[in-house]
Amino acid sequence: MIVKALYNDTAKIPTGVFSEEVEHGRIPLEINQDYVVYGSTIRDGFIWYYICDETYSYHPVWKPSPLFEVINNQLSRYWVYSCKKEFDYISVIAFPEWAENPYD
Repeated sequence: MIVKALYNDTAKIPTGVFSEEVEHGRIPLEINQDYVVYGSTIRDGFIWYYICDETYSYHPVWKPSPLFEVINNQLSRYWVYSCKKEFDYISVIAFPEWAENPYD
């Protein structure tokens, strides 16, 4: 799956995406840049994509889907779905290692 960044400012994120108040600021994304999605999370009614952003730090980090447009919706054949009740319900669609252990 590939997404294109449309925004890189927290002001573009809908109210309620974050559980606490987030200060407005820049998100480390390049507008119009394509990003490979390594998995996705559904939490608190919002979809989040695991991508390697501009601060790439050895592993993909999650970013809220309203910042992106889906360019290629082909899902990896290796992805699985998991729903865990830890702290709150969290659904993960990713490689088995991530989906089965979302907090590791």
